[in-house]
Amino acid sequence: MEIQNDNLLIAGVDPGLASGGLVLINGSEQNEVLASYSMVEKKGSSKQAQAEAKSLTEHLSGWSDLEFLAASLRAQAWINNFIQVVDTIEKEFKLPDVWAIESFVDQRSRAREEKQQLIKNRWHTPLVMGMMARVLQERGITPESQRLIYQNAGIVIRQWSVEIGKLKARKRQDKKDVILRGDTKIRNDHERKALVHALALSLRLRQTHRTQTLERI
Repeated sequence: MEIQNDNLLIAGVDPGLASGGLVLINGSEQNEVLASYSMVEKKGSSKQAQAEAKSLTEHLSGWSDLEFLAASLRAQAWINNFIQVVDTIEKEFKLPDVWAIESFVDQRSRAREEKQQLIKNRWHTPLVMGMMARVLQERGITPESQRLIYQNAGIVIRQWSVEIGKLKARKRQDKKDVILRGDTKIRNDHERKALVHALALSLRLRQTHRTQTLERI
């Protein structure tokens, strides 16, 4: 894919079953937040999915994993929300050229936390990501087409921790941008993470483009 950053639209995504974020920026030297979206489950969605899963299981003589089926139903609802957001972006702007999605890293420390019940159901995130990858694939957005990259949160979030801190510290009533133009659109932690994933990819693309330009000289 030929990168022309000035006309590039970059989407950053922080996926999650209960809630997630998608932020759209341009790819110019002076990045700007064009739009920001939260994809959040409706209240009571988990119980509703469990009830629906139980009903579906009864039609199959009870031979089904209720927990996984309920999570799958919730993931599909999240994906429907994600599709609506993508359609909205495509109508207002265009389909983003490249996508930076936070990857899922099965860290041992996180596994210990889950065992101690400090966190739970980490497997929900890759379930959502698999469905999301399918939606994007249907639109030609894949790693093979050089339009999709999965980014390690442990690296990206740490590298952009100062910027995240500034966004977090901004008071709700403050309408001034703090790290780039349009960042007042960013409203919560999921959107902050989605933003820095987009910014990290934008920075790397610019660096790569400069290197390729120098190699041609």
